[in-house]
Amino acid sequence: MASPSSPPHTSLHSIPLAFGLALTPHLYGLTRLMIATRNTMSIAMPRTKLEHFKTTLPKDLWNHLARARGAHLNSLEVFPLYAAAILAGNMARTGAYAWSIGIPMLALWRAGNKIAEQI
Repeated sequence: MASPSSPPHTSLHSIPLAFGLALTPHLYGLTRLMIATRNTMSIAMPRTKLEHFKTTLPKDLWNHLARARGAHLNSLEVFPLYAAAILAGNMARTGAYAWSIGIPMLALWRAGNKIAEQI
């Protein structure tokens, strides 16, 4: 059990949220495909039916579904890296306070250097 003085790790809650967000394009594409095929699309053997629907669906709809599938696969590809970065940040105890101060200070430092170069 965490002590009352330890900061809450709300970043850990973003890991399942990121996974859920990765499923959104898949659910969108599946729903759109079910509507376009009037519920003849079966999820029992989806890969075998995709080639059949590629020839029967309009080309722009098929391209739209392919982009949704690509977005789903890309987000699932990046998800382990995101989860590992969140866990590593929590293990190293890099707080949000350091980032919230460090990034604006760096931006101000660079802006000051640009202004000094112009003078």
